[in-house]
Amino acid sequence: MYYWLFFKKNGYLASPFVYDKADTFMDLFHTMYWADESGRYTAWNSVYPPLNFLVLKSVRWLMFGAAHESDAFNLRDAAQPFFLYVLAAYAVAVLFVFRDALWRDFTRPQRALVFVAVLLSPPILFTVERGNLIIFVLGFLALALSSLGWARALAIGMLINIKPYFALYLIAFVVTQRPKELISCTLMAGAIYILTGIVLDAQFLTFVTNLLQFSQEFSLFSPRELLGLPSSVSAFSTILRLYQYSGGTLSIAGFDIDAMATLIETVKWLTILALFIALWRVRACISVETTLAATTIAISNLGVWVGGYSFIFYACLVPIFCRLTYSKIYLACVCLIFAPIDAVVLFNESLGDSYSYLSGATVPVAFQLTAGALMRPVVNFVLLFVMTVEILTNRAFSMPGILKDTRLAIRRDDRLSPIATFQRNGFSRPA
Repeated sequence: MYYWLFFKKNGYLASPFVYDKADTFMDLFHTMYWADESGRYTAWNSVYPPLNFLVLKSVRWLMFGAAHESDAFNLRDAAQPFFLYVLAAYAVAVLFVFRDALWRDFTRPQRALVFVAVLLSPPILFTVERGNLIIFVLGFLALALSSLGWARALAIGMLINIKPYFALYLIAFVVTQRPKELISCTLMAGAIYILTGIVLDAQFLTFVTNLLQFSQEFSLFSPRELLGLPSSVSAFSTILRLYQYSGGTLSIAGFDIDAMATLIETVKWLTILALFIALWRVRACISVETTLAATTIAISNLGVWVGGYSFIFYACLVPIFCRLTYSKIYLACVCLIFAPIDAVVLFNESLGDSYSYLSGATVPVAFQLTAGALMRPVVNFVLLFVMTVEILTNRAFSMPGILKDTRLAIRRDDRLSPIATFQRNGFSRPA
């Protein structure tokens, strides 16, 4: 409601939506435009794997047939009659989160309430406003968390080929010594990448080089972009670096800019390392689902290049969080991340008159530094820290949850469930 009222009054969307109000939906249409251009990896230096372009080639053909536009902005203008279908597709993508196997402990009214809350949350609205393809991760992430065998391998393979940082799941399988999952997921991801790359573009291997350059470029985003919807505390260290690079000086409690930025990054990476050490220590008893949930939290904390879109992953993790020992802490953090705390504005900077695509008018635009920009990365780091502590203390598998799942397995006689497998085989490792 806050964002709608602000838009009605000012003609543009408030923070956390990016300050360039003419760029709405352009993550989608830039990528869709380059789906039919041969220089996608060499001229545009794309970091999207081939699968994304093949999907968008199909979508573009359905919308426009053989028609060709001169640039991505003209493509967006031509697509206006289809916007309702695009928005509907994004809403349906959120629906795929609510798989029965994953949300079995929730009633239909509870699922409906969570669906509405997630659909109207700032991370989802931010993703829709950008038109980012990450929205289609949700269904595959839910499938990976709720399935076994090759279905899980397919889901993870698709995740890696939509957003490559999901390859961190493979490292988690190495750490927890799960060779079957590691081999099947690696083969699936590799096969999807190679096949889609061959079909799409002879230069598809250039994608790997582009990805490495993208992840190492700290000046890729402006401070205003970094403070839109940051997911990692790296946003703070990057802003400090940019300020230092521009000639700024700052000292707090004897720490200069370089020392503060280094401290932030060191603490972040040490905590991520501690998480994987914790996973290694409990490798014999931790479930795949908890492993994937913990690794997903690590992914969203990796750096600014992951983006605030990654917060939408937590919609899939809510059922996993509910079964862990520190469930109340996790749920409180997720609620805070998904809450409209951007309504608390700490600083306004006038950017002058600018064109707003959504209102179709030139309006005075202000950049806003909000409470959300400062709180969400910190809360996300708290999630990472608490998950690390829970796994280190061997509390990452809630006993009441185990007993409840066991009763369900016995009652339903579900031979394919992890609990039923556990009962048949004795003290074996969780699936």
